[in-house]
Amino acid sequence: MSRMYSPHWIRRVFELRLFLIANVAVLSLLLFSFGQEFARNYTIQQEIRRLQEQADTLSSRRLEMQELAQALQTETFIEREARLKLGLQKAGEQLVIVSPEDSEPNARAGSLAAAVSVTAPATDGSARTKRLSNARKWWFYFFDRETFKALARYGTPSSS
Repeated sequence: MSRMYSPHWIRRVFELRLFLIANVAVLSLLLFSFGQEFARNYTIQQEIRRLQEQADTLSSRRLEMQELAQALQTETFIEREARLKLGLQKAGEQLVIVSPEDSEPNARAGSLAAAVSVTAPATDGSARTKRLSNARKWWFYFFDRETFKALARYGTPSSS
């Protein structure tokens, strides 16, 4: 047997202080590298979580924007904006301005004709009286009881 393989030689290598110091240095280097990788992995995981939350927020905001865009493209919204901002109206529509009435009961009964009937020029130049809609009658019933009572007393205007 050669000397290299004798147990005495192996024991002697392990007893050397230089071998021990080299092993400790290599182990320290490995632990330091492992610590750095662990810290980097933790930082990357935090960044992934933050970016995922940001993506979720942006996704929900995108859905809200799409819903708003769909609402803005509806015919009702476009018509409402054209009426409010541009002052447009459909063919045959007329603007009716209801002015505040006097607080006296006699003045209310006198101006009832203005509140009840809406006159519109006919095609032949004469004026005709429109009939009050049910919605207007219900409005008077719930929010203007005196006008509703006056309507019940005098009746509603009829179409000509």
